Amino acid sequence: MNLNGQVNRQNSRYWSDDNPHWMRDTHTQHPLKVTVWAGIFNGRPVGPFFIEGNLTAQMYENMLREQIIPAIRNLADGNFDDIYFQQDGAPPHYGVNVRRYLDDVTSR
Repeated sequence: MNLNGQVNRQNSRYWSDDNPHWMRDTHTQHPLKVTVWAGIFNGRPVGPFFIEGNLTAQMYENMLREQIIPAIRNLADGNFDDIYFQQDGAPPHYGVNVRRYLDDVTSR
């Protein structure tokens, strides 16, 4: 299902004795997108945090600075230096600015 409520019928099959054309197709050149970040720290959830649109390294860095790292620090109760932050190699995660920020945060 898309964010606008439309169902991608390519992967769905409907069987019915009633009208098989019960859905109306609408198309957009720019589909809605949202990125959700969530984590677990000591069995407690961190987030979720949301970004609309395509995620960029700058947007991810801002999310780290303003939401993710402060939330983790709040849960860490002064033990932030003992935390390992793991992420995959997605382009926004591997941006130079993101790596610099994470290096700076973890070297304090």
